[in-house]
Amino acid sequence: MAHPHFVTGEFKSHPVFLPDDEYAKALDCLVKATCDIILTSEQTGQVLVGKRKVEPCADWWFVGGRMKPGERVEQACARLVSRELSIPISDWTRFKTVGHYSFVWDKRVQVPVDHGTADIATHLTIALTAPEIAQISLDLQEYEEFKWVEPSEILTAGTYHPAMVQSIGDMLSKRRFAELEAKALDSSVSDADVRKLLVDFIKRSNYSSHRDRSLPQS
Repeated sequence: MAHPHFVTGEFKSHPVFLPDDEYAKALDCLVKATCDIILTSEQTGQVLVGKRKVEPCADWWFVGGRMKPGERVEQACARLVSRELSIPISDWTRFKTVGHYSFVWDKRVQVPVDHGTADIATHLTIALTAPEIAQISLDLQEYEEFKWVEPSEILTAGTYHPAMVQSIGDMLSKRRFAELEAKALDSSVSDADVRKLLVDFIKRSNYSSHRDRSLPQS
């Protein structure tokens, strides 16, 4: 199901490029709306992560960026995937919502660098086909490199940002809930078995320890 998007009246976007000094002032008083996309391989289930070159989060992260006024969340995701990986996504319904997260970062590109920035982010996921993966072309201005990793590595390695851990955990929880829902609606599955599956779902979906976490100072 598409992400809810409400348009009131005859809205028209009026895009304008802000020079760095004006954009820096905007960052000091506004919270940005962003999208991050968990790109998975349809064949292997692995997740694509990129090593960002610039702040905020000059480290391993998902593909993503700012939304533009008037964009649907899925539309922004398609634009960002096209911009950063050169993969056209025409069917926006392929993007599935994972969750919504708030961020504050202590650094940014614009001076004063240490003023940082704040985001409200929507994370979505999409499974890429083998032909789409074959045509990936990296945006070398944004990223040093990309790699495919198992979701379990992000959850357990201890080297990824806690928001990535939370987001991957939420994605897996949503998948397990969909499986549980299908079993619950299957008349051939007993209520006792559904209860067992529900208990397993609750135990395996507890990622609350990753919420409201701050990273140590570098």
